[in-house]
Amino acid sequence: MKITKPYFLSLNFKSLITINFVLFIFIFYNLTITAPVHAQDQAPIPNVLVLCPQKAPPPTEFNSMRPFQANTTCTSQIANTASFCGNQLTLRETINETYPGDGDCTTQGGIVTCNFNAKIPPHTIIINLSQANLPIMGNTEDVINSQNPTKSTLSSADLMNNYVSWYLEGTNSKAEGVSSAIQSDTSSSNTVNYSGPINKLLPQDIQFIARANTVNQAMNTRHDQVVGCSFNISVNDLNSLLLTFGITLPNIQILDFPIPCYGNNPLLTQFITRHYLSEWKGNTPPLLSQYKDQLDYWKAYKTWQGNACNTITIPGFVPIIGNQKMLICINNLTVSKYLSYLYSYIPYSSTEDLQGSISIDNVSSATSPTTSGVTVNGVTFSGQKPSTLFFSHMAESNQDAALLQNTFAPQGADEVGNPTNISSNTTCNTLDVRSNKGDNLFASQLSGDLSYTAKFSCQFNAISSTSTNCKPNGSVCTDGTECCSGSCTPEGINSYCMQTVQTCTKDVYIALSTESSTPDVDDIWSRLVAGPMAIFKRIFPETNTTDSVGTIIDIPGSTSITYSAAGVSQDSADLKLPHLGGISEYFLKGIQTALRPKGFGDTIEFAQTTASSCTGGTLPTLPAGQGSCTLKSSDTLPTGAAMPPTLKAILEAAGQSYNVPPSLILGVMYGEGAFNPGKYDWTEDNVKAWSTGCATMPSCNQNTFPSQGPVPFFAPYWNNLKDAVKVVDPERTPNPCNLMDTIFALAKDLASDQYGSNDFAGKTCYGINLNSGSSNSSFCNWSQSDVETAIRIWEFGTVYNDTCGTKVGGCANGGYASACDGDICEKVGGSGNTSHNACVWNIANTY
Repeated sequence: MKITKPYFLSLNFKSLITINFVLFIFIFYNLTITAPVHAQDQAPIPNVLVLCPQKAPPPTEFNSMRPFQANTTCTSQIANTASFCGNQLTLRETINETYPGDGDCTTQGGIVTCNFNAKIPPHTIIINLSQANLPIMGNTEDVINSQNPTKSTLSSADLMNNYVSWYLEGTNSKAEGVSSAIQSDTSSSNTVNYSGPINKLLPQDIQFIARANTVNQAMNTRHDQVVGCSFNISVNDLNSLLLTFGITLPNIQILDFPIPCYGNNPLLTQFITRHYLSEWKGNTPPLLSQYKDQLDYWKAYKTWQGNACNTITIPGFVPIIGNQKMLICINNLTVSKYLSYLYSYIPYSSTEDLQGSISIDNVSSATSPTTSGVTVNGVTFSGQKPSTLFFSHMAESNQDAALLQNTFAPQGADEVGNPTNISSNTTCNTLDVRSNKGDNLFASQLSGDLSYTAKFSCQFNAISSTSTNCKPNGSVCTDGTECCSGSCTPEGINSYCMQTVQTCTKDVYIALSTESSTPDVDDIWSRLVAGPMAIFKRIFPETNTTDSVGTIIDIPGSTSITYSAAGVSQDSADLKLPHLGGISEYFLKGIQTALRPKGFGDTIEFAQTTASSCTGGTLPTLPAGQGSCTLKSSDTLPTGAAMPPTLKAILEAAGQSYNVPPSLILGVMYGEGAFNPGKYDWTEDNVKAWSTGCATMPSCNQNTFPSQGPVPFFAPYWNNLKDAVKVVDPERTPNPCNLMDTIFALAKDLASDQYGSNDFAGKTCYGINLNSGSSNSSFCNWSQSDVETAIRIWEFGTVYNDTCGTKVGGCANGGYASACDGDICEKVGGSGNTSHNACVWNIANTY
């Protein structure tokens, strides 16, 4: 059916009496709609608990984009969270020790040196993170809201350019005004410029359905928030005045139009009505798709808008034209129009907060530098209560992004997927971040019991000569001939003079590593930037390919926080949140730059593409694997992804060079986490770049040990093994962040590990005899004893110490790959028969 606007006639009699009435209102009140800012307008942000399905009384709702701060959805569901490390809080504590006291002391030349080993017992630490806020995603605190009803420090352009939620939803049609940033942004150009891509691209029916879904969720899975306000005056409002003149008029709506919910003159508030989501239940507009005849649809739609409509037939004047239908609509003055006026104010998605957290990362131990001669060890932070955070705009942005994806994604396509063409994952020590002022996270206190041991030395003055038979005389001791400072104990004969207690004070600095959990951020990152169906990739379809603009960088967001412990002012730090910086860089800035004329946008930061960054780097000639020095299963990696041909060639060359099964080399790499999801992007181009020296392994520093490449090496081991690669490239300078260098070093190490040690004599692992100085292998055709011995030494060294690295009774003879649960394979335990040994063994015996 071809869709065209039907011919209809709309008659409006409201204007006949509106002008005189408006003049009367102006003269009667002699006031403007907007009042000056009063003292109560500057009240604190109303962070209060609002229960479902209650409506919140004004002015509890803060802003239509975040009406209920620090309140989660009515169902209190916990969203998927993404963790990020690298936030460090440094605590300062003071320790006092005395002399005489518990120290190990020696005296020399009148100076006493005491060594203290102070064991500080568990004591409660309370960390205040109240300054934390959420950057990039949205801002409702610096715009018009219930606490600031008249002035915004951000323009609509500021909001659209810098915040995801404002960009997607637009700044028009909000309860705060026609434009929630600046109420004067009412020109037709601003209505278009600041409407947002969803309003521009979604068909009307889809917009209606999305808003109807929001209405149906009210008082069910979400709060019943205010949609908008209307200024509504009827003739009945003047009854008492009109009866004085003996005049009675039918009840009709004289004035009925949207008005900002905040900043209205108190004398006019009696005519202002707040409208809630639930008022639209059963009152949503009709859908064009539900009507076969377009004229019938327009009749239903105009009736919903508050008109009285009828269809008439106009007889044709000539036989060829025939009869024509015509729709006549008259404004129904007895019906309020807010249902249609304010329908566009209904948000497409959830405006509820989602819950996240900050906790002390117990995996990475707290550390302390040796400062002022104080060394701290044995730090524990137990019984902690993580800080709860309330993230605004995350659910909203995730749902809005899904709506925008629906404008182009093929039916049935997975709109959320693993990131593709990303240069590398960010590390805990990342320095490249993005930030701006966002909404308060309302972080609760983080607390726990801190304990540690502090070692330090102090110097004191030596005790002066003592006199016997002292007697107390006020504050001094005396025997009549000699006085000494301090106290005299005991009294009487054979008493002695005791020196005044001396005190030593030391400051201890303890760095606690923290981890943040941010809800929905992985999905938002995938939808907007990094996933296979990302909106950004519709504008930049070629990334990380030859001659492309570059490779996407996963940049975190950052917010500055000031924290304190136990009421004592501490320091400032950055709270890092995953992906938000990349969302700002590519979705907000990148897309807008692409859509503007060349030279008018901002410069976008990309990493060099793997293919184009390699300038002249080539692999040496590698010996081909032969016989048992080849991989039996070479089509896929242990993860199921395709095996890059160059990785296969390097594994087989290293195995051939050192007579080590290449499958065992692959197994050790798997066990050390080289193929963990998201750690490395195992493409052919990347393998070449990481092996030729065109690029180093992501998140790896060649001067940091243990090394951070695909397998870890401590410095002494690396120095003994690094030249292994020179069997194929004598002129090479080995690098622990080079893939081929580490694979060859690993092969050389495993070649010696297979022989075991004298300490293994008579010892077994899972019924397999360990080698104690010899091997029965022929080239790469290793026995079970050779494989198990090499795994055992790689993991635990040449001393047996009664462990094989697997739970007792689990994963006998190596078990199966699923025993690793797809995890890092670093920890014995977990679900099922998780075993590090099993991870390596299985790959070594199947590949």
